[in-house]
Amino acid sequence: MKEQKYLFPYHLFPEKSRIVLCGSEKIVEAFVEQIQTDKYVRLAGILDADDRGERPAGAVEKVMTMKQLLKIRYDYILLASMDKRRVNSLRHKLMQQGIPMDKIRWDGAVYTRDDFFKKMYFPMLRTWNDNAMPSKDWLKTYEIKMKRSIYDHVFPYHLFHEHARVMIYGGGDIGRKYYKQAKADRFVNIVGIVDQHPEAITDTDVPIESIDSLVERKDEFDYVLIAIHKNSIFYEVSEYLKSLGIPESKIRWEGTTYYRDEFIHNIYFKMIRLLGADFASSHDMLTRLDEAMRELVYDHLFPYELFRKGERIAIYGAGNVGKKFYRQAKAHDFVNVVAIVDRNAEHIHEPGIPVGRIETLKQFCFDSVLISVTNAEIAEEAKETLLHLGIAESKIKWAGESYWRENFYRNRLFPQLDFINDLKTSKI
Repeated sequence: MKEQKYLFPYHLFPEKSRIVLCGSEKIVEAFVEQIQTDKYVRLAGILDADDRGERPAGAVEKVMTMKQLLKIRYDYILLASMDKRRVNSLRHKLMQQGIPMDKIRWDGAVYTRDDFFKKMYFPMLRTWNDNAMPSKDWLKTYEIKMKRSIYDHVFPYHLFHEHARVMIYGGGDIGRKYYKQAKADRFVNIVGIVDQHPEAITDTDVPIESIDSLVERKDEFDYVLIAIHKNSIFYEVSEYLKSLGIPESKIRWEGTTYYRDEFIHNIYFKMIRLLGADFASSHDMLTRLDEAMRELVYDHLFPYELFRKGERIAIYGAGNVGKKFYRQAKAHDFVNVVAIVDRNAEHIHEPGIPVGRIETLKQFCFDSVLISVTNAEIAEEAKETLLHLGIAESKIKWAGESYWRENFYRNRLFPQLDFINDLKTSKI
């Protein structure tokens, strides 16, 4: 794939969407090549909105007029232009033809490579990657990186926290590309690049140092990135670095994401698939990304231990804790949440959480009511309210002392683990 200045905005679309491109010939041509290479979305056609007969290279058979567009099947139209006036004109023309606004996508703020990294990819890393970890772990819990366009190798930013001091091992093709990419993008601080035979590398403007620098400058870097793709060579180099006194925790490598295609499929697309939605803009995506991250790192944990699997429950209290409990229970499908109620239901408007008044509990069939407050006095008041409604005391559940994450681990999980370990080691 040749180097490109423009990057296709995959974040705007669900996987396998059928896309029609319309806009600047240069941007359309770049997007066509990326779509055909990456195969994350499908190219449904290229719209010549002005019927000027323009034919972007490599896609003659896909070009169509406005009349032809109305006869084909597609999911979205992407306006491939950075000119806002041109974009507004195209959008207006499309809507005049009866095309819904939600089918028209544009995010020109991240079309160029530099804008993509600064405005979108790096903010994604800052949101998700507080602690450096391999991509497989990062994606469970929970460029397109190039020089001045699309490199065939992508610097593995996901292995590092922002501003990490990184020394690159390997002055070959990959190492030199990584050096230039990281220097240009400034997400990490590149300390230098070392090689066992720096004197043999003469065809580069990158300053390559000898291996001695790893020892002489050991206090100047946080990590050593092994810029070698092969697994077998990585292990040899890793053992060599450890023999120089470099701790294993400072050595970074993940060759399965070094090539551009591997990065696209193993990191970037997985991030988008993980979100499971399409977005109107990169800002929308980052907002949802931040929300999703907060969902994964709750400071309150639903007390599943109070209930049987499949039990029908109602949640009393739609405050901060109650809303988190509702989302967790819905997502994990262990209990069946039939209702969430609150004294101030009319003032609570949370997308996806239907909050009702306390009196409406009588309309539902449930086995238990969970009081979702941590304060014991407030919980006692809530209990009295429920008893007054005729709900049996045996149906009312509360364990506020264990709602906080750290209390859950300390008071419930860790003692259980100790008990299990005692059983394992017991001779009885």
